[in-house]
Amino acid sequence: MKTTVETILEVAHAVRRELMLSTTDSEGWCFETSCMILERLTKAGVQAYLVQGHVQVSHRRSYFHYWVEVCDYIVDATGDQFNKWMDPRDHIPAVLYEPAVNRPYVKSQVYSLPPRVQYEWAFALKPIGAY
Repeated sequence: MKTTVETILEVAHAVRRELMLSTTDSEGWCFETSCMILERLTKAGVQAYLVQGHVQVSHRRSYFHYWVEVCDYIVDATGDQFNKWMDPRDHIPAVLYEPAVNRPYVKSQVYSLPPRVQYEWAFALKPIGAY
């Protein structure tokens, strides 16, 4: 039997592989990718949330972004799109799974999606709290 962490990593890597079949760059794919990760984790019984916020790439620059969180851990399969603006020591891997406090991710809204969600996710979002 897989652990929760193994399930999270397996799902995130699978979604990343599928994304890379249709593009060579993860830029602009954060919402769709995060929704896919969220749906698969929910089906696997993992309580996860879609987070809207921004990634602070330098002290003066940040970019709007979506990612998934599980128990205060960031699950992000598109964060590497920001590496071109970041110090190499701070680069984000292709699939990130780390405690939220370790990365420059700033939440603005957290969403919970119903278990059966299709690609109309944008209309089905249910805010559960603002940060």
